[in-house]
Amino acid sequence: MHIGEKELKVAWDFFDQKGTGKISAHEIKKRLAVFYKNVSVKEIRYLLNNQSEITFDELYIFQALFCSASTALFYFETSI
Repeated sequence: MHIGEKELKVAWDFFDQKGTGKISAHEIKKRLAVFYKNVSVKEIRYLLNNQSEITFDELYIFQALFCSASTALFYFETSI
């Protein structure tokens, strides 16, 4: 499943409330706390490839690579 740039930007803007162009693990934790009370900064940093913050471009590239890898794995598993 590929997420388009427009959809990803809407999600990005939800987290980048200050409009800095970067989202920190702490900002993500603060916004996710509404939905997931027990998410830890450690878990979020894992999602951010152990970085303390991420830019929109990094996120966009990461999601494109992840989607490509997921699709390839799906096709590999279904061909066995």
